[in-house]
Amino acid sequence: QVELIFNNFTASCNTSAPLYIESADKATIVLAKGYVGSPELTKELQNHVKHVTAPYKYPRIIEYVDELPKTLGGKIKRAQIRQQDHQK
Repeated sequence: QVELIFNNFTASCNTSAPLYIESADKATIVLAKGYVGSPELTKELQNHVKHVTAPYKYPRIIEYVDELPKTLGGKIKRAQIRQQDHQK
């Protein structure tokens, strides 16, 4: 549900941009071209989720990446993202 809310936030996220949300704690986002991750954008995205859905569902951490790891079939490699997060 939160992934759909982010994808509908067209001011910063391309609706076809990959997005991965591990839990309410963290979201990993590929921004649309022309946008740069910033503390202001993070707050804007978090507030958007709080207003559209239950406030407790907003991600506390938002990480902006150039691309998400994918399989040959185009599916997001969620396990690899979790592993990278645990290594940080």
